Amino acid sequence: MEINNNFGGAVGLLPSGFGKKPWLVQAQGTETLSFVDILDRSLHVRVVPDLQGKLCLGCVHGGDWLLMVDEITGGCFLFCLSNSSKISLPPLREPLGDMGACVVLGSSPLNRDCTVVITSLPEPEESFLLHCHPGDEEWTKLMVPLRSDRLFGKLVNCSGQLYSLSSFRKLLTIDVIDDALHPKILNIEWESSCGHNFEPYLVESCGELFVVLASLYGYPYNCPLNGVSVYRLDQAESMLRRVDGIGTDRAFLISGHYGFSCTAMEGLVQGNCVYIVWSGCDCERIYMFCLDDMTISLQPILPHPTEDLRRGFWSVPAGIEATELVQSAPSIHRGAEINVLNNFNMDEDAQATIKASWQDLPIEMLELIVSNLSLVDRLRFPSVCKQWSSVSNPVAQAKVWPWLMHCVRQDGACKMFDPLCGIEYSMKVGPFDANERHAFRFSKDGWVIVTQGDDSIFVINPFTKEIVKLSMAGGWYRFTGISFSSVPTSPDCVFLGVCSSPKGDGIKVWTCRPNEEETEDNDIYYEEETEDEERDSEKNEINYEEEADQDEEREAEENEINYDEEAEDEESETEEDYWSEFDFENDEVMFPVARNNPVYFRGEFYFLGQRGNLSVFNPGNNEWRILDKPEPIHADLTPYDEGKEACYLVELRGELIAVFHRNANEPPRVLKLDESKMEWVEIEDIGGGALFLDYRASIALPSTEAGHGNRIYFPKFSEDGKKAIFYDLEAKKYSPMFYGAKEPMNCVWFVPKLQSDEYS
Repeated sequence: MEINNNFGGAVGLLPSGFGKKPWLVQAQGTETLSFVDILDRSLHVRVVPDLQGKLCLGCVHGGDWLLMVDEITGGCFLFCLSNSSKISLPPLREPLGDMGACVVLGSSPLNRDCTVVITSLPEPEESFLLHCHPGDEEWTKLMVPLRSDRLFGKLVNCSGQLYSLSSFRKLLTIDVIDDALHPKILNIEWESSCGHNFEPYLVESCGELFVVLASLYGYPYNCPLNGVSVYRLDQAESMLRRVDGIGTDRAFLISGHYGFSCTAMEGLVQGNCVYIVWSGCDCERIYMFCLDDMTISLQPILPHPTEDLRRGFWSVPAGIEATELVQSAPSIHRGAEINVLNNFNMDEDAQATIKASWQDLPIEMLELIVSNLSLVDRLRFPSVCKQWSSVSNPVAQAKVWPWLMHCVRQDGACKMFDPLCGIEYSMKVGPFDANERHAFRFSKDGWVIVTQGDDSIFVINPFTKEIVKLSMAGGWYRFTGISFSSVPTSPDCVFLGVCSSPKGDGIKVWTCRPNEEETEDNDIYYEEETEDEERDSEKNEINYEEEADQDEEREAEENEINYDEEAEDEESETEEDYWSEFDFENDEVMFPVARNNPVYFRGEFYFLGQRGNLSVFNPGNNEWRILDKPEPIHADLTPYDEGKEACYLVELRGELIAVFHRNANEPPRVLKLDESKMEWVEIEDIGGGALFLDYRASIALPSTEAGHGNRIYFPKFSEDGKKAIFYDLEAKKYSPMFYGAKEPMNCVWFVPKLQSDEYS
């Protein structure tokens, strides 16, 4: 990262290009300011005399003004970097750690009639708002009674109306009447949720209010972000509706408690994207969430993570004008469209004319050709001509390896990325309700667990279209890990979900056996069934429409974001919930379950803890035990450390392998369980195999195609979509670059299975 030190001591020596594009500005109470150029992420350090020794609490009024404060005296003022304007405000007497976002009401802070408003964070016992006019001697403090709720530190001005959020994620309006502020909680419905672990932001764009929910991987202590959902306030319907995009001409820039809408600029700010500055465990990062293809990419921007009162904020000068709308190049390589009926749309350069003589090849030679083809080419093979279709079952012996399945929209149109060939295919997978959010949770043996909305869960084979429906344990998805023992259609299949308290002193395990003879709580069906076939199979099906009439109170609130988990548990229980629940207390040994899925190994489910130790659940006797060995590799880990290191557990050649990955500046740490001593042994070679890692599903292959062994693949690909991101254990490097790579927000590794299981 380039560091440009130019201590000119004058505003005129601001970085070149400042005022023509957004910058990140960081003031930490020192003699200098740090500026980050979003074009190349270079760091520039400058001296601005008026700002020396001051802290920046945020960028206000569209990002054009800095709210500065003296940490010792409380002296407070607004400062415009573009023209050096300075507006004095009353000194801040409240603890700076209690201060949330600031908003300026009025046409300009230079107007003495404008009102400056600051909201509190949830930390104080009582929420409050501060407001003043430039020139006032003191801030006016208004207490905001919200009972057990608190203001959440978010505040935005939209068309002259102030909006805020509470810690219970309630939307509030704040009116200014007779120079007094009047808060009011709105009865706003949420069209859907993005889970229960997220950070909300308010953004005003073109006169409309948007709410951005950034999903967190783990608990909100420097953990990574893994997705966003964007909602627009529908004033007429009093509802926050989820939107697929924010416009190709706009981007959202978010940092700290502030969010701004910015014009897309060619080569600088990509349209229909959300940029979020976020502190990682090792550095300050900028995430770019592209809503066009629903992918995430991240880059380091500051060498060290920051804390409150030391954040870097977006500075968006008011003089920025639109140049050209960003014309995003395709981020993926669309090699073909898959259809299990072998109706393929091939690339133009692949549409070669087949000479008639090829039809006369002997069957033995055709079988030899098929034996060297990829899975997709084997699918295409029979459709070439009648003679070629005579080859018996060309996919039976196909070489298969994990593909990365991901969705851009909610309509079931999925992308299948082949990491070894660097080709992406399109495939319709369903059934998905386009109005419901769905998420991939786990995969095994060609089957993928999917949740849809708040109360639907099923398992699907994307190629055979078989589906096994399950009930939702407790009415909504709450697992940090989920798995199953064998193919979901088998009579002895056991599904298991797990979650633990942050400290690991309590564990909850849920199990269900949907195919036991005494229950008929699952329905296996094929999408291509005709109505007659469906009627013939009615006697073996469960009518899930009955669930729609149950628990009317929960249905009325199913789209709201509600953190009162105990109340939700009581409201969402149904008589048809056939999951068995087990509670285990860990009094002596803490075991915080890591955010990855358990491994079914030798008849038991194995769990990897955040500390690196193991626990086991036996589905036969429903017993849970924490193993004394192997000993934890992170014995001093605290709940605040979750997210600092991703960890994965896989089975490779009958052995358990654990992988710990911190960041792109360090190699993944690979350990094998030595069962003779019950201890972790660090290894640098996996015997030519390959690991495909992700917290949703991790898969190990004993051997791969030539040249692809001893690699650890991540659920990422290059910007052009042609190269998978992996770590080469032999070369000891990432290839290609880890930072800047794209990762789908909703994805899962799975191994294609084109034939139905024997139980189906």
